[in-house]
Amino acid sequence: MTNSELIKSRYGQQPTSRKTVWILAITGLIAIVSFAAWVAFSQERLTHTDVGFSVKDEWHTEVTFDVTKDAGDVVVCNVQALNQQYGIVGWKEVAVPVEQSAARITTTINTTERAVTALVHGCEIR
Repeated sequence: MTNSELIKSRYGQQPTSRKTVWILAITGLIAIVSFAAWVAFSQERLTHTDVGFSVKDEWHTEVTFDVTKDAGDVVVCNVQALNQQYGIVGWKEVAVPVEQSAARITTTINTTERAVTALVHGCEIR
């Protein structure tokens, strides 16, 4: 008698049915799919895309960007102008129109020195 047979005869072993394995596998799969769907649909729908910028003069830079959000959300985007060393030389908070779900926004940032680029630093729902 082998060791495994001795253990089986002493303690007994419940045979695992194929039906139990299938039920557990299907239950686990349903739980994973449900969790993935919950994560996908519960996230906020807020995106922003830089469109372009224009350095008007040493003290002003214009930036254009698109925002997509849910209509009715109060959204504020932070835009910044950077100098050649990537230092922030201008910063502005821009409110996105509440009633629109998609908007193209152009705004002018006051700068402390000549900027070489301008972009959206981020948007948030308030």
